[in-house]
Amino acid sequence: MTSQAINNHNKARFDEFEHALDAVRTAFDELAKLGKTLDDNGTADRFEGWQVPSKGEVQSDLRAASSALDTLRTAATKRKAELISRGWRV
Repeated sequence: MTSQAINNHNKARFDEFEHALDAVRTAFDELAKLGKTLDDNGTADRFEGWQVPSKGEVQSDLRAASSALDTLRTAATKRKAELISRGWRV
């Protein structure tokens, strides 16, 4: 039999996880705003041997990361429903 203290701990940990997902989503939204303001002059800007990614590359990578975050959020939502149905027992 699972103790209520363990169930409460599991709820708290999942809440922390959801808040972390929200924080990452907020950061991605801010990065999307910043990505729109990037100057893409078409030249290969260099800074001491490092090549700066183009505006398209930055936006493409951000879309991919955002999509992966959405997939994780969907999986977490399904897992939360399962945990709730089982009384938060792992």
